[in-house]
Amino acid sequence: MVSCHEGNTGNGADQSWNTVTPWAIASPPPSPALTDQPDAGSSGGDRNSPLQWSAVTCPSGAATQYLVEISANPSFAPVSYSSDWQAGVSWTQALPIGAWDWR
Repeated sequence: MVSCHEGNTGNGADQSWNTVTPWAIASPPPSPALTDQPDAGSSGGDRNSPLQWSAVTCPSGAATQYLVEISANPSFAPVSYSSDWQAGVSWTQALPIGAWDWR
């Protein structure tokens, strides 16, 4: 548990309008296990590539959502494709032929 603005007295340089606000930092859920994708050899054009991962449980019990990022660069700079936040454990993206990394 962390408190913001601890020790403010309202005198001098203190910001008297701030109140002590307790808040907690929740532990993030574990990373899902990514499912290996088959080598998608093709002669050309875009290919719909379904990506899948294992479900994880948020330690706080809150609903878990996932965001998928795809990049032609292993450092993910730049991210070429990104899903919306979603509750499901798969996402399909049409990709041009090439080598892609996802997380």
